[in-house]
Amino acid sequence: MEVNSSYSADRSALFQFNENICLCAGAGSGKTSVLVEMYLALISGESSFNKPIPLEQIVAITFTEKAAAEMRRRVRETIEQKLLESGERTSWVKRLRSLERAHIKTIHGFCAGILRENPIEAAIDPAFTILDDYEASEIMEQIVHEVVMGGLDSKEPIVNKLVYDYGFSGYNRVSGFKDFLKRICLEVYSSGLSWDKIDQMNERNYYRAEELLCSRISSIEEDLERLIRLSKQGAIKKSTKSYSYIEDLVRRYHMAANTREDKLIERGGALLALEDYMKSPWPAVVKDLKKNLQESFSEMKEAYYQLLSCEHLDGFQQMLKKVTQSYQDWKLDHGVLDFDDLQIKVRDILKTSRKIRGELKDRFKIIMLDEFQDTNGVQKEIVYYLCESLGSESFLSEQDSYQDIIKLHPRKLCIVGDPKQSIYRFRGADVTVFLEMQSELEGEEAKGKNVSFSENFRSQKGIVEFSNHFFGFIMSGGKERYEVNFNRDDHQEHQRKLQYGGPRVELIKIKRGESSEKKRKIEASAISRRILEIVQPHSSVTVYERGENGGEKRKPHPDFSDIAVLFRRFTHIKLYERELRRRNIPYYVVKGRGFFGCQEIKDIINFLKYLDGENDEVALVGILRSPLFGISDEALYWLFKGVEKEKRPLCLEGISEQFIKVKSEINIENIHKIEIFLDLFNQLRDKKDRFSGAELIEYILRMTHYDSIMLTTFQGEQKVANIKKLIELSRAFAKKTTGLLRDFTTYLSRLAEEDSMEPEAQTSLEDANVVRLMTIHQAKGLEFPIVFLPDTGYSLKRESNYILFDESKGLALKLYQEVQGTYESTMVHREITKMLDRKEYAESKRLFYVAATRARDYLVLSGERPKKNIECWRAWLDQFLELHPEWVREVEEEDINDLSPSNGKNLYQIYQGYQMIKKVEVGRSKETEGLTQRILQQSCFYRSFPVEEFYTTVTALSEYMVCPQRFYYLQYLDLDEGIMSALEGDGRRFLREGGTEAIRTMSSMEKGNLVHFILEHINFHFDLDRKKKQINDLVINRGFLPEGKEVEELRKDILAFLSSDLGIALSQIKEGHVFREIPFMLRLQGNGSPHMVVLQGVIDLLFRDCEGVWTVVDYKYSVGREIDRERYRIQLMAYALAVAKRMREGKVRALIKVIEKGEVTSQEWCFKEITLKNFEKQIVSATYEIVRKQVEGTSVLWDRSEREECSYLDCVYRKRCNT
Repeated sequence: MEVNSSYSADRSALFQFNENICLCAGAGSGKTSVLVEMYLALISGESSFNKPIPLEQIVAITFTEKAAAEMRRRVRETIEQKLLESGERTSWVKRLRSLERAHIKTIHGFCAGILRENPIEAAIDPAFTILDDYEASEIMEQIVHEVVMGGLDSKEPIVNKLVYDYGFSGYNRVSGFKDFLKRICLEVYSSGLSWDKIDQMNERNYYRAEELLCSRISSIEEDLERLIRLSKQGAIKKSTKSYSYIEDLVRRYHMAANTREDKLIERGGALLALEDYMKSPWPAVVKDLKKNLQESFSEMKEAYYQLLSCEHLDGFQQMLKKVTQSYQDWKLDHGVLDFDDLQIKVRDILKTSRKIRGELKDRFKIIMLDEFQDTNGVQKEIVYYLCESLGSESFLSEQDSYQDIIKLHPRKLCIVGDPKQSIYRFRGADVTVFLEMQSELEGEEAKGKNVSFSENFRSQKGIVEFSNHFFGFIMSGGKERYEVNFNRDDHQEHQRKLQYGGPRVELIKIKRGESSEKKRKIEASAISRRILEIVQPHSSVTVYERGENGGEKRKPHPDFSDIAVLFRRFTHIKLYERELRRRNIPYYVVKGRGFFGCQEIKDIINFLKYLDGENDEVALVGILRSPLFGISDEALYWLFKGVEKEKRPLCLEGISEQFIKVKSEINIENIHKIEIFLDLFNQLRDKKDRFSGAELIEYILRMTHYDSIMLTTFQGEQKVANIKKLIELSRAFAKKTTGLLRDFTTYLSRLAEEDSMEPEAQTSLEDANVVRLMTIHQAKGLEFPIVFLPDTGYSLKRESNYILFDESKGLALKLYQEVQGTYESTMVHREITKMLDRKEYAESKRLFYVAATRARDYLVLSGERPKKNIECWRAWLDQFLELHPEWVREVEEEDINDLSPSNGKNLYQIYQGYQMIKKVEVGRSKETEGLTQRILQQSCFYRSFPVEEFYTTVTALSEYMVCPQRFYYLQYLDLDEGIMSALEGDGRRFLREGGTEAIRTMSSMEKGNLVHFILEHINFHFDLDRKKKQINDLVINRGFLPEGKEVEELRKDILAFLSSDLGIALSQIKEGHVFREIPFMLRLQGNGSPHMVVLQGVIDLLFRDCEGVWTVVDYKYSVGREIDRERYRIQLMAYALAVAKRMREGKVRALIKVIEKGEVTSQEWCFKEITLKNFEKQIVSATYEIVRKQVEGTSVLWDRSEREECSYLDCVYRKRCNT
């Protein structure tokens, strides 16, 4: 295999795979690319195996789904290239076809595959589903609550004591007993440790505490005896003030010494009462003695409380076991697994079933793992079992350590990683796992090889050398396993051939003295101003873009899209967003955590909350003030003024009554808005129990145009995308639960209150010319020309919890002492706390390394100078700069210019279009006006971002393709056909025959919706009586009485369909082979167009007939008018196209089943590939026309002259069209 000449000699040898390999390399060294190249070398036969290894025999584990998809893409592209170049087409075609079966997955995806193959051995449901993190957390929360309440109800003393000492649940960021129980239960289970091992650790801790207590009692007694001797010898003068304290101490000591020696805890307690004497002043002659006593008392105290805490620890552990067992039982009953189960259950079956281990060892010839520094102990154990030497499989007992028993195969394993980039401890990652594996592979038996890369292909020289020196300075001298050291061997050599003098790292210095919020505002302002400076045409900051031949070309000036701002967390991101908006800097927040904190989401949640119970006045005020209705504060004042207490909270009737009373005090505009609110709310009252959450939100949007209003605001596309995401979340929620509005609003409210990690919707803004805001964790694996790293002055703080768990130490807690009202630290709690602090401290350095090494061309750091003895990034920087000031350019915050338009300098002047304006003489001609308009659009500093995806529905598309003018009336003017009938004097829809007003009956739409609902849920396999009963139940479910005449007619129609040829056929097809109400999203793109058309719809029914042809069925309750029949044909073609693309079929059958008056009629089409391809072009063309008309004009562009003659005589818009 040809190896790029820039690679080191190690890289060339690496692809031979002569032994187990541990590849360790720093940021920007191309280690992940090497993994891909090694994979290709193995499948092409260019390794020491001397023959191609089939894709199915190689396992490549990546850290994320995105990384797996990227690796698969790169492998596919290389295979396709080989296919074009190689003479051995057959072998490369075979590899290309096998790629879908390749094991390029995350560890969870890989483990899920093994479990699905071995469900009996794993004791799980073969059709298990996987709980997401939120669902697992919710279930655990519920189980914890039930277990704790059960203990309280049964008056278990230890449960009462634990709840009393630690509180029932948390408040104001302070955890309670339930919170501790839930968190530690998850930590214990994800560790993979058995209860026996935890018991052993607890027992070991008890004996250590007992030994320490005994030792410290002896030390204290010896020191006190020495004090007594000194006192008797007159070393302590009686005239000194402290003499009386010491005399009293000696007297109390003699009393304590009378405690029986076999009562160790009592002796400890008696001596501990003397600790207060350490606080008083002692004479200089016994100063050292006092210091010794203070240290001994401190250690004795922790050991004493450790022994006293045994009852609490035992009780807490019993509660943990109950919760864990209940959680496991619940998952088993519901056929689900969580992400921890996937790894632990695979580990267990590989350990206990030597047969399965042997089969998997033989099947998988090569195991490759990327980002191994972010794995855990369970994953390492799985790797050991899969990489065991061939031959017999070793037996392991429960007590055996797999490292002692399992011998690794000498040529099967390749791990890739960088311990300096291990930053996922909060997800259970353990950097020591990588270091242990590295050491074990170097051992005599493993016969492995450690390889290091020293090249850096990413960053400029100034950044590489800064990183070498700075991180070598702060990441050195670590003695613990988790403290990764940056040694001389870790220094990198820059490979980019750019000759640029001067530092490539900048520090913006923020002065001390302000409040935290004020300092962050100053820093955010400084960053936004510096960004504006950087994007100027003659910026001092240079960036480069890669050319096609691998070379680099300097850009005229940096763009916004070259800049990324990386945060440790998004806690204060709104401050930075505000400053960017102030200066009209376009930005994009990448997968932030603030979805439920977005105002547009809060507005809709408020609406649904009030609709559910009409008892939440806070939600009501939020609705009325929001852009949904935009009612002024003055109008709200009158609306709520003088309402009697017994009428609060205001329901809809109460609002209506109050509105009538105060109407004269409110202006016309607000009167109109309140009337709209009352009217809409009355409509929704009737629908809330029949509509799903998604349908309710869509109805609210349709009636208020809220999404259109949001689109006109800053980052409008993002807000509309968030609203669409909320609709999709509600659909997903409805599939998993009852779909009741109350459940949905409770779910949304809880997520909003908990500051859920749910990110905002992803939009096309990601690829636009915008500054990206993201967390450092999100930026891992990415690179940017310019990186800003704010808040370096943030001090390292870790929340201290009263109850802790550690895999090496076991359980520990602080013991509550009611008399003192304090929580006393125990021996193990102090040890774990100290260790967690050091781990946090070590990982913070690694996080800094990851953040700094994302920059290609320029790195900007900012933050205030910390107080003395405060550990933080800025403190480390200051210490480093005292020794090496040459690597960083320091800038004072106040020295950064403000080029925002508010300061009189309009930034749009830097764009090329501004200069072109001077050359244009604006006259009255259309040509010059058009040219000026185009130039102004190009010149404007803040312009809307280009829309790269156009969304439309099958229904809307069919309306347009039948008649654009009709589409305009329906979709843009919201003139439904009933309103048009009234406007044109056609009373058919509202009057009985004879002219009297009609009694309320079911509309055609309501009948159609009910038929769809019943056919979606009916069991085709039931006998006739059970089908009738189920139909009645479904009718009641939708809020209708089953005895009504119209419902009786519907029942006959549905039974007629079920008795038809299709109904009988469906009853004979297996339930899993018939698909109902299938939502789809079809992406289509015209030739050469950058825009994507996204077509959305729902297929009523889909099945595969006996000939293997996929068949689409669409139900219609009435035959409809001619114009409707044409729309139905177009809709079916769209459904057929979606099926053909998804199933990769060349032919799709489509049926319309018309159900009406006890009869079932049908119309059938068979759409072939050429027909569907032509239809796809028509869809794209029609959608582009819709968008063009939407962007460029109003009704003039929906010109009715497009249709010279209208053949749809029954269209209610026909008179309006005047054709």
